[in-house]
Amino acid sequence: MRLDLYLGTVCLLKTRSQAARSLERGQVRVNGEIPRASREVHPGDLIELKTNDRELKVRVLLVPEKSVSRKEAHTCYETLLDRRRERWEEEE
Repeated sequence: MRLDLYLGTVCLLKTRSQAARSLERGQVRVNGEIPRASREVHPGDLIELKTNDRELKVRVLLVPEKSVSRKEAHTCYETLLDRRRERWEEEE
């Protein structure tokens, strides 16, 4: 599955187009590298997402063959880090 599609399918970003924009801006890394939207996602990949209000790191556990519900989406990855801007300000 393409990276932009995966990010939307497992609800890491709201839509595929939002995922594509984040990829174009260099806000996403896979295994430490800045990938293209067409990069294939594989179990074990480490995905890092940094936006203005969120820092997220996940390890891919499962690449679904089709759409999954929001409820099931979290079973496709393991969250390693999830920080939101409010927490950043509290830590300072």
